[in-house]
Amino acid sequence: KGESDAGLIALITIIVGGCIGSIIFGIILDKTHQFKKVCIGLLVGTCITYVAVVFTLIEESRIGTFIAIPLFGFFLAPVLIVGFEYLVEITYPISETCSTSAFNASYNLLGIIATLLLEVLYDAIGYPYTFAVTFVVFASTVIIIIFVKSDLRRRDANIRRTQTVDAS
Repeated sequence: KGESDAGLIALITIIVGGCIGSIIFGIILDKTHQFKKVCIGLLVGTCITYVAVVFTLIEESRIGTFIAIPLFGFFLAPVLIVGFEYLVEITYPISETCSTSAFNASYNLLGIIATLLLEVLYDAIGYPYTFAVTFVVFASTVIIIIFVKSDLRRRDANIRRTQTVDAS
């Protein structure tokens, strides 16, 4: 039965995760400018919902899967968008095109490498241990982001520019 549900789960995940999650976290980011906190919140949400996904898959819970996977997508999909925005903020005055292009290329390359490595791990150590390795990678990203300096250079430059114009 899982094969016939895969398309429906993917559709729900794309709508809930890709669209709604990205809009909601985009609005939060726009209102608060708390890039680091939003990133950490998204990554912690990703870790928690990933555990739920693994649990529902192991338990073969159809209803649980229909809930857990879209929730996982809700937190995972906006990570890329928030990551782009955060990157542009902390790499300013490097052009947005340059920094986001490098990030996008790295993101895609790492995605390909991770997919290939996870496939090898599945074959070598089985699903439960591969799920554990994947969780460790997700959790490690939270720790890495904690140590990223949250120097919002683009925002600060825009504030200075506005103050200069207002003073004139």
